[in-house]
Amino acid sequence: CGTGCAASERCNPAQGCVPVACRTDSDCNDGSACNGTEACTPGAQGADAQTGCVPGTAKNCDDGITCTLDSCDPVMDCVHAPNDSFCDDGIACTKDTCQTSATPGSDGCTRIPDDSRCDYCFADGVCSPSAGGCTGKLPTNCSDGDACTSDTCDDALGMCVNAPRDDDGDGVAPISCGGGDCNDNNASVHPGAPEICDGEDDNCNRVVDEGCAKLPDRCDSRQLVTLVSGHADVSGVLSDFTSNYGTRCGQSGGLDAVYAIPVSGTSDIVIDSGSSDARVVLAVAENCVDNGFTLACAGSLNNNSRRSRLMLHRYAPSTANGVLFLLVDGASAGERGVFNISIDVKPAATDVCSQDVFDAGEGGTVLGFASGIGGQQSGSCQSPLGFGQSEGIVHVRAPADGTLELSVASDDFLPTLYARETCAASNSELGCDAGDNGGPGSGQSGRAALSLKAKPTGDVFLFVDGVGLSGGRYLLRCVP
Repeated sequence: CGTGCAASERCNPAQGCVPVACRTDSDCNDGSACNGTEACTPGAQGADAQTGCVPGTAKNCDDGITCTLDSCDPVMDCVHAPNDSFCDDGIACTKDTCQTSATPGSDGCTRIPDDSRCDYCFADGVCSPSAGGCTGKLPTNCSDGDACTSDTCDDALGMCVNAPRDDDGDGVAPISCGGGDCNDNNASVHPGAPEICDGEDDNCNRVVDEGCAKLPDRCDSRQLVTLVSGHADVSGVLSDFTSNYGTRCGQSGGLDAVYAIPVSGTSDIVIDSGSSDARVVLAVAENCVDNGFTLACAGSLNNNSRRSRLMLHRYAPSTANGVLFLLVDGASAGERGVFNISIDVKPAATDVCSQDVFDAGEGGTVLGFASGIGGQQSGSCQSPLGFGQSEGIVHVRAPADGTLELSVASDDFLPTLYARETCAASNSELGCDAGDNGGPGSGQSGRAALSLKAKPTGDVFLFVDGVGLSGGRYLLRCVP
């Protein structure tokens, strides 16, 4: 229209000059098929206040066929352009086409096998979509004899493809083929990859876990515990560690961490996993070696607890370095949670009732070292030959129900196990077992066991006594 319309007129793209206020629907027609049909209804909802025209509803050109590109042309109305790429099934020998006449709601594709596309790689080739492409009796030999290339035949290209070898698809050839990939079976490992703290050389610079905090994962990376007033806490997450060592108390394959506890002189040591989320086995050794931590170990305090407690009574280092090695081991191969371990080391208590004796709290596993000096106490079941020999005393507190399961074993002497409510009062005895078998020269452990019903939450004194001229080690387990 340009500027040729009168003052009382306006320019309509389809009609030319029309009255400013519409008189008929044709005065509102903008000539576009995509905008729907405009109507002249002055005062209606949505009507233009000046012209009185109500816009039409935009046209929906979706034909419901997935492979078409649907659009609206102002002159041609709806256009449905087929796009064959939407039908590509990834099989080079099929003809994949988009059909605009397809039923709405379908993908609109036809995929027709074409044997002629199999002429290069296979003699008498047959296109078999179910087999993933061309099949035939005599595939073309594309091998170039080079172990550093991946050799394939491409029917679509009609040629052999001898690409540089890259087994993990990370874009870098393996070191053996002149590339820089130090692990061609892992796409996250290659030069330039981010180094993560996983025990691997992720960026192939021949340095493992640079910039990462060193974990106490093995004996050669053990963490020396710093005791403050005889106490220390260590913690970690099992999933950060690997499985390296074994114990006698847990299943194989548990992830484990290694710590070194400084010990000076004869000491009592309490190691407790009380606040851990993970179930762990605690084990100790005097030498950190690959064949395991076999000095002593402790699993769950009882079947209903995730807590482990391992204690050493009157332990004296046998090595010049004065270090006791601690293994925190997952109770099973599947344990992955957080562990929090408390460690307390103090001068050893005596094994004399008139003095303070070793306090084992709520119980657990105690590795004791009996001195062999004549004891002052004896149990009701003890033979005269046993009295006055090796003796160890451990103080525990009974649980709410007063039930305690006790056992002791020794390879050095035949132990007698008895319990009292009062340390020096023989008339407060709760039970006594003289033990059986084992002892010096027998080739097997001497053992004794008791099942007690004590005063609820009361004091219980446990005595490990027995025959042995020079004392020795014993392993006492107290399960509440």
